[in-house]
Amino acid sequence: MPTIIEDFDATRITNLGIKFDGDTASTPFGCTGSVEGETELLELVKKNVKV
Repeated sequence: MPTIIEDFDATRITNLGIKFDGDTASTPFGCTGSVEGETELLELVKKNVKV
């Protein structure tokens, strides 16, 4: 059964950085992007019809 998410917030990611174990600061590498989702989905079901 699918999970229904009723509250959705689009998120934008800018200047992403990475920090490894033992490092004191993160290293940015200038990645940008976004996380989006479709709030209304359409389910398509293929049915076998014999003619």
